[in-house]
Amino acid sequence: MKRKLLCMAALLSLRTFAQHPPAPIWPADGKIPESLKSRYVFLTPDLGTVVIAFPPDENGNRKIERLVIHNRIRPTVTVDIKRKGAGYRYDYVLLNNKESQDGVTGFDIVVSPDPQMQTGAGTWLGGPMPHTVAKRTGLTGSPTGYWVTWSSPSLGGPSSPQTPLPPGSAVRFVIQSSKRPGFTTASADQFPPFEISSDWPEQVIRQANPLQDLDWVDRHVITLGPRYRSEDSAPQIAADYLAGIKDLIQVGRLDPHSAFVRRTIDDLNALVGGQTEIRLNAVPSSRLEREIQQGLELCLKNSR
Repeated sequence: MKRKLLCMAALLSLRTFAQHPPAPIWPADGKIPESLKSRYVFLTPDLGTVVIAFPPDENGNRKIERLVIHNRIRPTVTVDIKRKGAGYRYDYVLLNNKESQDGVTGFDIVVSPDPQMQTGAGTWLGGPMPHTVAKRTGLTGSPTGYWVTWSSPSLGGPSSPQTPLPPGSAVRFVIQSSKRPGFTTASADQFPPFEISSDWPEQVIRQANPLQDLDWVDRHVITLGPRYRSEDSAPQIAADYLAGIKDLIQVGRLDPHSAFVRRTIDDLNALVGGQTEIRLNAVPSSRLEREIQQGLELCLKNSR
């Protein structure tokens, strides 16, 4: 846990919406072109392996080393949201699907600032990190928040390695917050995704560091989490939900032809346009649609 938190702090300047691989692609013939002679770190075309081409020795030969990136994770994140006193309780389940090839040692959710926030996760360690600046990766135009971060336990003691959540297994997390539900980003990872050796030349380490950029290497999932203040307006919230639904359609997680999606989009557009009556009574037909309906009801209908 401590090691991950320290590394996260060091990588804050790298946390961007990484649209392109942070290293060039390793040439198919293994011959580095003249334009890339100053590059020492590459990625295979499937982005799954780091190729290190060390600086040439006295004979002009470059030692080649390959390192698998341990982010072959296929996570599913579900959430159940309830009113809890004056706030909201968010119950998450992280499933590391059986198709995954790597275990999960870290789970993160972007939240809006709330000094009274409470969290829990059984044997996993962590909690809010209010000093961080976290982008809601995958959500167009969303404001930043900060991370709630958990790390898997070290079952052998504090000095032993973390015990990853294996493929086919699940773990539960809880957040209690005064913030109303809205779309946000959850992330799963195995940390570190590959080992950077202190024995490597400095220029190799410098080029390898961006490949541990958490926004690029983590597996991100759009979910719902603590986001809105009590004073945030219904038209603003409706516009945000519309943008999030569009993002989910674009990545194939929502069906644009679904009756629920079409009806909810119409209702949200009406709110954005100034209608004061809040309908939002479409019938969901999938787990994700039910979560969206639950969030909208708690955020707009039951918060009044």
